[in-house]
Amino acid sequence: MSIQDLRFVDFWVGLPLTWLLTLVRKAFGWLPAGAASSKKILFIKFSEQGSTVIARQIIQTAADTYGRDNVFFVVFKDNKEILSILDLIPEKNILTIKTRSLWNVAWDLTRVLWRSWTSRIDTVIDLEFTSRASALLAFLSGARKRVGFFTFFDEGPYRGDLFTHRVQFNPHFHTVILYHILFTSHKADASQLPLTKFSLKDFSVVSPPQLKFSNDECHQVLTVVESELHAKLHPSDTVIVLNANASDLVPIRKWPEAHFVELAQRLLAAYPKAYLLFTGNRQEAAFTEKMVQSLGMPRVASLAGKLSLRQFVTLLSLSDLLVSNDSGPAHFSSLTDVHRIVLFGPETPDLFSPLGENLSVIYEARSCSPCVSAYNHRHSRCTDNVCMKSISVEQVFMKVQEVLTRGNSQDGREDRKFLKAASE
Repeated sequence: MSIQDLRFVDFWVGLPLTWLLTLVRKAFGWLPAGAASSKKILFIKFSEQGSTVIARQIIQTAADTYGRDNVFFVVFKDNKEILSILDLIPEKNILTIKTRSLWNVAWDLTRVLWRSWTSRIDTVIDLEFTSRASALLAFLSGARKRVGFFTFFDEGPYRGDLFTHRVQFNPHFHTVILYHILFTSHKADASQLPLTKFSLKDFSVVSPPQLKFSNDECHQVLTVVESELHAKLHPSDTVIVLNANASDLVPIRKWPEAHFVELAQRLLAAYPKAYLLFTGNRQEAAFTEKMVQSLGMPRVASLAGKLSLRQFVTLLSLSDLLVSNDSGPAHFSSLTDVHRIVLFGPETPDLFSPLGENLSVIYEARSCSPCVSAYNHRHSRCTDNVCMKSISVEQVFMKVQEVLTRGNSQDGREDRKFLKAASE
């Protein structure tokens, strides 16, 4: 099922179901908030692996507080790999939902509910902003505590009134802070509205830890890269990764294809020892390969669909720079020390900027920006993303020059020793 199909079902099936179960809850007070402390926590985040990276801090806190074996996570099967890479909870506690068909979704949701009841989950934290399916899953999970974003008097999408701990969505906070508020709220008095009222002075954002990769892993990735480039890489070479794709969830986040092609041409001309690697998943391979073929130049290749997610993150750890649309790869890169240049338009970096250091954001807001938010189910009527088109190739090229010049003055990144070891 496509993103559009899932949105259709979430509206036409989810809307009446959340309304009906809200009536049931209010009539019978089914599953009120329990006073007992939490013992087993279930997180729900169906899609967007980048958001899972942002949620890493609270997942880690939950695992440290309640034990790894008592933390569970529900996710679409296609988005599971990032949880495996983060390695915060046991694989058996990652509950997946296949989205190939409506039957798959219904069957796997039933299976997840059975696992929740039999595992005696007592607390559910819904990390989705607007999904009705996640609110329904939380309500039917058997958990006494159900924490999620609630609109109150805001004009956000209706999700029913199924949570015991209702958290005000605050569009002025970065998502990492919103997730922290959600997690902290499960310990708060549910009668306090809106949740929660603790001081943000007590909270500090912790950058994701940098993942370490073995020489064997690096060698495997370098083998694929050199095979696609038809060239041997050396430690003195510059490796730049270009992510010209964005998920189907918000396709208007794409910087124009022609801009990426022109940027690649300028980079290849300005840096004779630079290699450009376009990336993406299997579904994006044709789009990415088209750009590479249009360049018709050496020192450039498409790796779309040719690396696993872990291999892609390994590649980033070996690279000098990533230029990316606002999408998953920009967040995955925060697990390494590669410098990121991330292009924003329909969404604001104030809420969704990747975590960590070595980050440069280019955001050319217009009077309509941002047009995508939790209030419109991250769905926009825009068919002409002027905000992205207004980011010039010159702007990005100059930022690339700045980053590479600064990197060369620091004798390169420390982990380029892996590139050297893998190339020998």
